[in-house]
Amino acid sequence: SSDLVVSQSYGNFELLIINGGSTDTTDHVVHSFQDERIHYLIQDSNYGVQSSRNLGLDSATGKYLFFLDDDDELTQGALELIIQLVDDFSLNEVKFFWFDAVDAETNTFSGTGLRSIEKKVVYHDLLCGRIRGDFATVHNREAFGTNRFDERLWGYEGLLWIKMHKE
Repeated sequence: SSDLVVSQSYGNFELLIINGGSTDTTDHVVHSFQDERIHYLIQDSNYGVQSSRNLGLDSATGKYLFFLDDDDELTQGALELIIQLVDDFSLNEVKFFWFDAVDAETNTFSGTGLRSIEKKVVYHDLLCGRIRGDFATVHNREAFGTNRFDERLWGYEGLLWIKMHKE
């Protein structure tokens, strides 16, 4: 998915690629790019996705964060669209942005509930399970504060989203 990020029409980003102890060809692929926007971070072992997310969170310097896992892809123009929408709403001090994700195999939305609420995800929507499934989320980096993903869990980032929405 790195080539889909690097080729985006919106170019003002940093791409943190975190190798969580993999033994595949990640090193070779990353080094095939000569792009100053790419920062390659290596963990000596697979500590789990939450550990990799925390490393990315602690290393990022941009205003917004967008987590893209190794099995995710961006369609062409996605970053440009995301930035336009985020910029429109950032004046209202919105800190989290939820976007529908599409399952490439079925060409259907991979989550439920987001389209049935009125443009605003609130704490109770998450707590009561009104929103379920996979979504692309963009976050104002400063909104994390000292919050981090629980590295004892191998998933469940939704727990952090609930906590942060409550705050």
